[in-house]
Amino acid sequence: MRLTFSCGGDIVNVLGFGSEFIEWNLGMALNHNNFRKNFVNVHLAAGRLVLVYAIVAGLYIFSSDQIVAMFFHEPDNISWLQTLKGLAFVAVTSLLLYVLVSSYLIRLKKAHDALAQSENTFATAFRRSPESISISTVDSGVYVDVNEGFTTFTGYSRSEVVGHNVLSLGIWYNPEDRVNMLAELESNEHVVGMESRFRAKDGTIKDALISAALIYVGGDKCMIAIAKDITQAKVAQAERERINRELANANKELESIIYVASHDLRSALVNIHGFSSELNMTCDRLRQVLSDPQIPAAARSELHTMIDTEIPETLNFILSSTGKIDMLFTGLLKMSWLSRQQMDVRTLNMDKIVGEIIRNMQFSISQSGAKVTAEHLDDCLGDASMVSQVFENLISNAIKYLDPSRPGRITISSKRSDPMVVYCVEDNGIGIAPQFQGKIFETFHRLNPDQSAGDGLGLNIIKQIVERHNGRVWVESEQGAGSKFFVSFPAAEKES
Repeated sequence: MRLTFSCGGDIVNVLGFGSEFIEWNLGMALNHNNFRKNFVNVHLAAGRLVLVYAIVAGLYIFSSDQIVAMFFHEPDNISWLQTLKGLAFVAVTSLLLYVLVSSYLIRLKKAHDALAQSENTFATAFRRSPESISISTVDSGVYVDVNEGFTTFTGYSRSEVVGHNVLSLGIWYNPEDRVNMLAELESNEHVVGMESRFRAKDGTIKDALISAALIYVGGDKCMIAIAKDITQAKVAQAERERINRELANANKELESIIYVASHDLRSALVNIHGFSSELNMTCDRLRQVLSDPQIPAAARSELHTMIDTEIPETLNFILSSTGKIDMLFTGLLKMSWLSRQQMDVRTLNMDKIVGEIIRNMQFSISQSGAKVTAEHLDDCLGDASMVSQVFENLISNAIKYLDPSRPGRITISSKRSDPMVVYCVEDNGIGIAPQFQGKIFETFHRLNPDQSAGDGLGLNIIKQIVERHNGRVWVESEQGAGSKFFVSFPAAEKES
């Protein structure tokens, strides 16, 4: 099958197809145009050479006769020289013709062999390509040839489509797509990554990306089209979009629940706190009433026990519980705010940010007796308020879990590992047992809930912030020897 393409270029770029094999197939087909051009160029070069030779030969014959006539006048000498000149001309001409013809035939054979090899390679690629490839005439819309990928894609055998009209088979789900493709081919000579739908023999509707070019087959203008089946990809994309919509709706519902719960339950907590205060005041009045000597001593003793011991203990429990609930709601609102907060990403001077955090925390650092040291820190890209929150939480966490039996040391350092910067907050605190190291970033998880205050959200908030910056957070720790918390953020560009 000899193919001649009307569009120039060696390879039709199939960007968007995502298939190097398709690009290679079109490139193999379009290279036939180069063979045709080379073949024509050989003939043109040969024609120019023959023309030059004819001019040179004519000048030689004319000038040589004039020279002979100028120096020789005897007929015998002239006849002998004319014969000698003719023989030399024949010899030189024969030699030149031999060289030219043999050279031309050799080049022609090489071009023919290369073209045959290219056509054979293209034919093999055409047949065996896993992608659907079809060739159809432009004017009549008749299939000239199809490959095995086409039969797999459509369900039609080769004999069922070759020689039949494209539209009569109903393979194009929307016939206007083919009309639009042909119009695009006429103006741009090729089409890359056009999305269309096709109807298989069993009625299944399939989605595909089409790349096409104009070619000539036996003198007829044809279209070669390569279809990439994206049906499953479209299904997967639709499923992802559905899941994303459901997640978005679920997040909105969760945020709504958090806000409603925060408002309504906090109102209830305020009421509990207020009534607890009133109950305390009532106890004070009862104490005054119990000072009346007319009240029997036994009753006074029992009531004093209730007012001074039992009721205060109950109130302390209520107030402590309401305080914890309020703290948890505050943490949940903070997490909800983080998930919705727009990030203002810019280059951050981490020496300045961490230095300011340490100065602001100087009171709690002094209270703990710890020494906090920050080495020179590489700059990163991030949201200033969120990144500051990360280091505030990490330093606070390190202070909270220092070992009281030895002086506390906390060191902040960094290491650039393009495209990220990894920061480390190292302490010599109590450390974390191996079985808890995978849980500390979970929501509401607290390492020692009975010995330390907090809502258990600090490390989880760090994890959320770092992941929003496409970084990660992890810990290396040995119980009794301290911990190293690592966070990574995108590295800022180095100054030239």
